[in-house]
Amino acid sequence: MRFSGKANVLITLFLFPAAAVLLIGCSSAAGAPVPTLIPVVESPPAPSPISTSTTPAPKPTATQAPTALPPPTPQVAPASRPAVIAAAAPVATPAAATEAVSAGPMGKPGGSLRVAGFADIPHRDVHQSVQEALTSMGPGLAYSRLLRLRTGPESGQPSLRLECDLCESWELTGGMDYEFKLRPGVQWQNLPPVSGRPLVADDLVYSYNRLRTPGWPNAQLFSAIEGFEALDPATLLVKMASPEADVLMALADGHSKVVAREVVEQYGDLKEAPVVGTGPWLWQEGAEDTPMILTRNPAYFEQSVPFLDQLEIHVIKRSGLEQSGHQERLAAFLVGQVDVILAPPPQWRELQKSGAQFDSFLSRQSGTGVLLSMNVQSPALSNREVRRAVFKAMDPWDYVDTVWSGQGYASVGVPVQTEDWLLDRAEMRNLHFADPSEARRLLASWSGGEPVNIQLTVRTENFVEVYSQLEERIAEDLKAVGFNPIIRRL
Repeated sequence: MRFSGKANVLITLFLFPAAAVLLIGCSSAAGAPVPTLIPVVESPPAPSPISTSTTPAPKPTATQAPTALPPPTPQVAPASRPAVIAAAAPVATPAAATEAVSAGPMGKPGGSLRVAGFADIPHRDVHQSVQEALTSMGPGLAYSRLLRLRTGPESGQPSLRLECDLCESWELTGGMDYEFKLRPGVQWQNLPPVSGRPLVADDLVYSYNRLRTPGWPNAQLFSAIEGFEALDPATLLVKMASPEADVLMALADGHSKVVAREVVEQYGDLKEAPVVGTGPWLWQEGAEDTPMILTRNPAYFEQSVPFLDQLEIHVIKRSGLEQSGHQERLAAFLVGQVDVILAPPPQWRELQKSGAQFDSFLSRQSGTGVLLSMNVQSPALSNREVRRAVFKAMDPWDYVDTVWSGQGYASVGVPVQTEDWLLDRAEMRNLHFADPSEARRLLASWSGGEPVNIQLTVRTENFVEVYSQLEERIAEDLKAVGFNPIIRRL
């Protein structure tokens, strides 16, 4: 429904949950109390990968990439005290979730970690699905990428800084092409039909050409790339068709896994084939409806990782709804069936009331969460002062505290490379938000004091109730300054 006339406005408000990735077996962790673990914020599968790792970043001007960070002090995860990792996202209006992990003694590697998964995997072919669970909480953990997002407590959040995974350096050549030197000594996992042979540049050429197969769901990741060429066994050339700021992010995307030609040629595809990669985890065959098991790859090219001997992913969800099951996962955590869970705000409140001992970690991600967009073609919202009135009417930081139980943060709604790209809270809030009196004045200067009809078109999918609560709070705050909000749900 659209309104006509001077005092009518249309605002479209899309409410999306935060998105994040579980990266296990990297050189360092993002501040989590268990080894090499970044907590997961659940999100529905996206039609094009972002983020567990796919948001654009500015093209670097440096000629060489940083090498992998040195491994952190080994840690273990056998449960002595549960830990909740709070995982949230940077948002135009905040969104968040919390996750739980069992804390344990420091300094001795080994043990097993049980993670609560949220979705069954459709198959094992990481190139033929956009599902996050497949790439970051399933068979995808057995593979490596050319680049990856830098992690570790020193990295800060949000961050889109990159580091080498299979490469040891890269440089910009010929104006816009990229030349990568591969890390020496990388071997495929010692499983048939690959049997531990060395990784070569032709493996990446084959994998990337396969991923960009026309019609495949992840082909658009490389839409700006003309082609790939192995200059020698240790050198890969990425030839660009046009300048593209986020091409390095595409190479670091969770779906840009390097797969073995031998496996594809023997089995036709990877959907039911053995999982053979170069990553830190070895996929273990198991029966249907049992936990997914991955064990430590003793020949992994980064020393000391992974710190765990075994990773178990227990898929716990409510029948028929892939993105539901928060309550079931919370119950499994509280009775000790799993060590790591995602806990959205309602479950976070229950955790706090339960008396359980746990630690928490808030994972900030850039450019995800709740999105507020305005229809600037409407007469009112084409006016800058009316748009300012909308923002001045809202207080995202109060929404974080009251609606999201403190498990979130307010940010700009676009990806940022590092946290220092953002305005600090005081500057952002004082300049643009949380001033109802100024909002009334700005709106009245345009409407002459008459109420301004405004439609909120809201898409919430099957998300948790806090999204409806946020929608209601925004409507209340807009009404308080002179708008007449009407909510339309998709």
